[in-house]
Amino acid sequence: MKKRYNIIDFIRGFAIVNMILYHLFYDLVYIFDENFSFFPSTFSSIWQNLIAMTFIITSGIAYNFGKKNSRKFLYLIICSAILSTYTFFFMKNEFIAFGIIHFFAFATLILLLIDSVLKHINSYLGLIVSLLLFASTKFIANGYIYIFTNKYILPRTLYDSKAFFWLGFPSDNFVSSDYYPLIPWFFLFIAGFFIGRIFLSKKPTLKKKSLNPICFIGRHSLLIYMAHQPIIYMTLSFIYKKPLY
Repeated sequence: MKKRYNIIDFIRGFAIVNMILYHLFYDLVYIFDENFSFFPSTFSSIWQNLIAMTFIITSGIAYNFGKKNSRKFLYLIICSAILSTYTFFFMKNEFIAFGIIHFFAFATLILLLIDSVLKHINSYLGLIVSLLLFASTKFIANGYIYIFTNKYILPRTLYDSKAFFWLGFPSDNFVSSDYYPLIPWFFLFIAGFFIGRIFLSKKPTLKKKSLNPICFIGRHSLLIYMAHQPIIYMTLSFIYKKPLY
């Protein structure tokens, strides 16, 4: 039986459970016209960011454990194409142009190309630099970055071209219900990569697969991610007697 780092599976599974709950409330509010005082709100925004950050960091960590990252990239590309096609034809108002699965596909590809270089960088230094870059570029989609405490407005031409939305420069009329561009999120993915290298340097013990249901979810996160939104949408459509479109 293949052994695992169950703590990583648990953290990723916990993030997936929270993501499912978040998307349940999202669908209830934005598609089925329910009203909840806490959604949307500052709380739900923080909740969403914590889910995404946990998911991205743990995926960066797990990159170090995988021996089939090239195959994973192909799976992610296929899944991202399915998501865009499905939302374009069946959920036009919720079209996903560059969501988190698209991000994971391209982030994995880039890391495949540069991981041999990153492995020669001190992991603690790499972690600090990548977190600083993430913090500096966190609001790049809004048109500005921070360097230390100084705010710098970026040229509008970066956003007006409409060609760099995937990189982090969306135009004013860009629409995607799920949007995770390479900048700033790739820096957080790289932070996870360095955390994974630090984790492995401590020589943790691989253990038998945990029977904990959260760990099970974490082991099958991509499949569950792909399946959960259609299931939620079809279930709510049945409950609310709203036709599928």
